Amino acid sequence: MSKDSVPKAIAFVALKGGVGKTTSAYNYGEWLVNHSKKVLFIDLDQNCDLSQTLQSYKATNTVRYIFQPEDGHADIINIKPNLDLITGDPDMEDVEYDLALKTNKYMRLYLWFIKNIDSLMKYDYIIMDCHPDFGTITKNAIILSDVLLSPITPQKAAYNKKGILRERISELSQEAIDYKSGDTFVTAKLWFYGNNIAHNTRASRELKAQLENEKDVIGIIPKREIFNTSLTDNIPIAEMEKENSKYSRFKDFFSEMNDFYEKVTTKINSL
Repeated sequence: MSKDSVPKAIAFVALKGGVGKTTSAYNYGEWLVNHSKKVLFIDLDQNCDLSQTLQSYKATNTVRYIFQPEDGHADIINIKPNLDLITGDPDMEDVEYDLALKTNKYMRLYLWFIKNIDSLMKYDYIIMDCHPDFGTITKNAIILSDVLLSPITPQKAAYNKKGILRERISELSQEAIDYKSGDTFVTAKLWFYGNNIAHNTRASRELKAQLENEKDVIGIIPKREIFNTSLTDNIPIAEMEKENSKYSRFKDFFSEMNDFYEKVTTKINSL
């Protein structure tokens, strides 16, 4: 990606928790870093799991100041070479409440991006981890995004959430419009992926069959404990792959994940 190009903005979104959204965001961002890309994480989830994993939970100038710039500024914290973070805030629910009657309440993140575009041009990708809802903060992320990635897991009625999310994004696109041109500010591509898909359960087989021919489904992440625990263990699979013992044991899984991430990245870069 050219250094002179605007970074691609990617939001991981879901309507319910426990589907591996944050784990997916974390591992994809780390995979990009391991492929020499510059990544900015923005933790928009009040659970702050991403920030805790990156050991930056106690930052003072958190993400809330993107939405409340009159009260302060959000710091960009360097985590390691090529990886920065804007730390999450456990009080984002209060921010949502504060924004309820504000003008441009869905445009705060976009306006922050435009204001800071010069300093953000050094990144190849901005990856946002959203709270599992369709609240004001998530809507801000959707408006900024080029791509929305949403996991679907083999749980009861999980497939139905796919249509519900698409419908809500459509409603937002009709609400968030430029009144001069009539164009919508919602231009992101919505892509789904199967997550935590086992090879030996009926629920996983049924979901995989449902997703196979869907044009908006970008791939499958197989069920592996090393992926599911990577967030709590503070080690992404891109780093695990470098360990000889893990590589020899999970070689096929690492190969599947590399193929998945390469496919996602190629599609994102083509936009």
